[in-house]
Amino acid sequence: MKKNKLINWLLILLGVLIVIAVVITLYWVVDNSVMSEKEAFQIAINSDSCIYRNGTRISSEGVYNPNSKTWWFSLYIPEADEGCSPACVVYQELKQGKINWRCTGLIS
Repeated sequence: MKKNKLINWLLILLGVLIVIAVVITLYWVVDNSVMSEKEAFQIAINSDSCIYRNGTRISSEGVYNPNSKTWWFSLYIPEADEGCSPACVVYQELKQGKINWRCTGLIS
């Protein structure tokens, strides 16, 4: 009788562990999906934040950063300050693009 109870508890525990493993796996798969470069580029070219002024050009080749879940597209802005290399950063989770000026050096 005690042996049957032990087996039942072990089966219940095994079932709970399987459910937890499935939930964690599904969360990981959904959370780690990557927005396509094509979708990110469409967000970038349609983003008011990334179109600085007339004459701004966006590179069609992006770089994905898995740590920040962002796509980076280089921008050509004629008026950009020296030492700056602006980019349109598309945030996967927000589905929005914003300019990152990527400036280096001291400001005098």
